[in-house]
Amino acid sequence: MGRVAGGRIAVSGDVALGARMLAMTVALVGLGAAAIRISSRLTIRPELRIISAATVGCFAAIAEALLLGLLGIGENGVALLVSTIVLFAVVRVTVPAATGPRLGAQLAVNLRALRRWDAAGVGALAIGGLAALVDLLWRPYSPYDGLQYHLAEPVLWLHDGHPGSLHVVNIQTPLQAYPRNTEVLVGWLLGLSHSFEVGTLLMFGLVALALVSTVSALAALGVGRRVGVLIALAVVTLPVSVLQLAGASTDVATLAWIVATAALCFAALSETALLPVVVVAGGLALGTKASAAVPVAVGVAVTLWLLRDRLRAGGAKLATGAVLGIGLAALWYLQDWVVYGAPLYPFSRVPSGPVLPQSITDFNTSFAQHPIAALRAGTFHGYLRWFGGGPFLVLGALASVALVPVLRARDRRVHAICVGCAAAALTVWAIGPFTGYPDIAGTSWFPLNGTRYLLPSMPIVMLPIAVASQRRRWLHDLVVVGLLGVIAVNIYELRHWPPPLRPPAVYIVGGLLLGAALGAWLSTRSETSTLRPPSRIRRHLGFATATVFVMVTALLAAGAAGYLRREISQHQRGSDDPFSVSTVIGWLDQQPDWVHGHQPVAAGPILDALLAGPRLSHQLVLVPQTATCAEVQQLNRADWLVLAKSFTVRSGPYRFVTYTRADCVSAAPAFSGGGYLIYQPTGGTLAR
Repeated sequence: MGRVAGGRIAVSGDVALGARMLAMTVALVGLGAAAIRISSRLTIRPELRIISAATVGCFAAIAEALLLGLLGIGENGVALLVSTIVLFAVVRVTVPAATGPRLGAQLAVNLRALRRWDAAGVGALAIGGLAALVDLLWRPYSPYDGLQYHLAEPVLWLHDGHPGSLHVVNIQTPLQAYPRNTEVLVGWLLGLSHSFEVGTLLMFGLVALALVSTVSALAALGVGRRVGVLIALAVVTLPVSVLQLAGASTDVATLAWIVATAALCFAALSETALLPVVVVAGGLALGTKASAAVPVAVGVAVTLWLLRDRLRAGGAKLATGAVLGIGLAALWYLQDWVVYGAPLYPFSRVPSGPVLPQSITDFNTSFAQHPIAALRAGTFHGYLRWFGGGPFLVLGALASVALVPVLRARDRRVHAICVGCAAAALTVWAIGPFTGYPDIAGTSWFPLNGTRYLLPSMPIVMLPIAVASQRRRWLHDLVVVGLLGVIAVNIYELRHWPPPLRPPAVYIVGGLLLGAALGAWLSTRSETSTLRPPSRIRRHLGFATATVFVMVTALLAAGAAGYLRREISQHQRGSDDPFSVSTVIGWLDQQPDWVHGHQPVAAGPILDALLAGPRLSHQLVLVPQTATCAEVQQLNRADWLVLAKSFTVRSGPYRFVTYTRADCVSAAPAFSGGGYLIYQPTGGTLAR
């Protein structure tokens, strides 16, 4: 009977998983089609249609989740799917189809028009990136922040139905007070799929957006396509970038939205219809991370100033975009102001606001405060390991001042502006929090981890290099060789990270070679002058589209099946994180009551998204530091209890206290390991 029941559970679970993946695929296709239809009315250029469609689509998903959250169903898969279908239908009826060519036809023609080597490079990038995505879905290794913040909050919203609501996930740091556009976007995907793999899918989508936007923005400055692509690759292959792709992160998201805003700002100078989308993209950036405020505010303000004489013609649409974009960004800062008394809490306070958390004040040291101490603590090798060729890019940007004598007089002013932008970006990073070496750190982790906060500004830092490459032929060749060298350093340093964080070389090289061959072959095809596919292809286009749709759905379902178990295996192989609960979840994964059950999981001092289980059926509850023994015992009656054996908390100047609520439980733990204790629900039974 046990085997039969277990088989039924497995079959029903597989059916439910397939249905969820189908729902997510349908929702993504519907949302994407609606966004492309809107963007196609704003511009004819294919790269701008992609950027604006991504902006509109992500904004719509976030707004949809937040609005449904007012009804308590913001993470309900059925509600999200139905509302997305309704949105698609409304856009289909109210927005006329663009009279120009279809986006797919434009991309196909552009690919066939490329030179063979350029087409091979595009194909290698596409297929190589797809190979890396498949590898990370098969061997997932979500970063610390992803599991214990960016994914943990959406899991909490999944059970309360209110995306954006405040939930404490860490007893030391009020992470819930940070801007949360990325978390709501993850929640939209999580509500449809109930699978942690959506974090990786979202990150790769944002990387693709960052690549397209960087090339487009640099092209507006006269930078050649090859240099633009190499600059984009030099940024996204930095170790601090690659290490965040396996799970949700805000650094990659901020990078994508900053460069998307820049690309749209440049485009709006000639296509003012894009102005509303410019403001929305800026709102997405600011609502992702407060550090985006300076580049976004400057870019949008300069664009509006340059177009001030033409704003009246599209004033209503621009006002709508401003209300939507600024409103979405301001939502999180207004919430902090109401709840915590300061819009930028926990990084700054107003005189009448609350005292900042000890975890913030202790480690809130900037690079500018103690630059020598940070460099000594990190060491040159350490910075290379974390930031790859990034130090060479920074030094190259600063050293480009020496190029002024060899530039033409008309180019010197532009170059000086680019150097000023790079210096400003570096200065903003250097005075920012958590970029230096705190007095009490005792570890190089802080200054090295702080390099990731520079990631979103790296395209700005590289402006002098990019623009200078177009002034002299020898400069162009020097920049190309230098960028290839930086990418090589990035790849070399990634090879020194633990195996779960890097794909097999043969696998990726195979994808690159296959993509290069495919791109070169497509570039040789005929009919480059038409934007319509050949009639023999059009006859089977519907069948081919349906086949691709089914294959994508099946692949997503296959990746989601066993995803949690594979994640645990990777963490047990390569994690040295003292806060990791991989050992705990590895044991829980052997317990049918947890795998197939739905009892809440109460944990402390930090919540980990993986505790929600393979089907995300377990509601997560944080055991606060102030919990009484009676409250802990009450939780244990119906909840799994996962408590740290001992956890040191900084509670005052040079004063430490030990957090552990395990002393409140008289029963013997069902499991002890990895620094944690597990107690089974006293009202249930534990399968042995």
